[in-house]
Amino acid sequence: MKLLVAVRDRNLSLALLKYFRERHWEVFPARDDERTLAQALKEQPQLILICSHLTGGTAVTLKKLRASPATADIPVVLLLAPGEDVGEWLMEGVTLCLEANPANLTPIEAAVRRYAKRSPSATKAAATDRVAQPLPASEIQYLDAPPSPMLDRLLALIASVVDVPVVLFQAVDWEKLRVRSEYRVGDGRSEESCKLLDHRFGQWVVTGEERLEFGSAKAHQAVRDALTLRDLGEIAYIGVPLTNSNHKNIGTLCAIDLKGRDWRKGDLKAMQALARIAQGQLILDHLQHMPDALPRHVGNPLSMRTLCEAMVGAASLLRRRGAVMSEDERELLYERIEAFGLQLQHFPQERRKRRRD
Repeated sequence: MKLLVAVRDRNLSLALLKYFRERHWEVFPARDDERTLAQALKEQPQLILICSHLTGGTAVTLKKLRASPATADIPVVLLLAPGEDVGEWLMEGVTLCLEANPANLTPIEAAVRRYAKRSPSATKAAATDRVAQPLPASEIQYLDAPPSPMLDRLLALIASVVDVPVVLFQAVDWEKLRVRSEYRVGDGRSEESCKLLDHRFGQWVVTGEERLEFGSAKAHQAVRDALTLRDLGEIAYIGVPLTNSNHKNIGTLCAIDLKGRDWRKGDLKAMQALARIAQGQLILDHLQHMPDALPRHVGNPLSMRTLCEAMVGAASLLRRRGAVMSEDERELLYERIEAFGLQLQHFPQERRKRRRD
């Protein structure tokens, strides 16, 4: 049995480590938020003991643990300082709050043994029923723009590079996924797959601000009960977050195979590079269809950063996969590098023009 002890106080941490190791638990220590999240993702413990004053913020750590499909169902016992109020900790996804007393760890052991064996279904249901917040108007304008032929070409490129029949450019809305653009080939289930794709997959990526990858949905604990699978059967999925020019998550770029598979080593990196290219294309499309938005981007260093990252993504993809791409696919990436570069050149020119005016 694995136990993660995320406790800032050194004496308490050492006492817990010794106590549970003597009782044949496999115990992993952490003293800050980053280490806690990394250990939770890597070791998948049966339970997490976390203190209320973790370096980096306990509330932030709890939010990230509950936002990730890999850690959402892990029970968490919060250790309070003597006399500390429980407050609203139970609303943060904590299973139980206990006062930590290094001189008497028996109550903590009892809680660990009780909740580590508890079925995670209730926790998982609460986590998987989360919904993304409604998209503000500034984000929706990206999604309601006229269809983008260039974005459609990029999605076709993704289908070729990652070798999947379905690629979706998604935006997670309050009640359902809104599909801005999609690409599909192959068997007859593909079109229906796009319609039935469960909103949970995209929400994991957007609300958790991380990628979601699995080779078998039925084997992935966080999503195997999704309603979509009743209709689609087995699928494999990679989803990476999409951000706007202010680096706020607005959606997901997804590659879907309609059968289980082992993703190749470079598939996730390719998807991340392609997501950066798509984000750069969002800015170009935004400027093309809404010229009044130019001042917003000209004065926003994050827009420039997004375009720079899009150029790097295209160059990285050419370096890693260019040898196996078709001539048309390579030409598309060269065109995007040139288009992003020209827009970057235009921004400072526009700023100087506006100063003169």
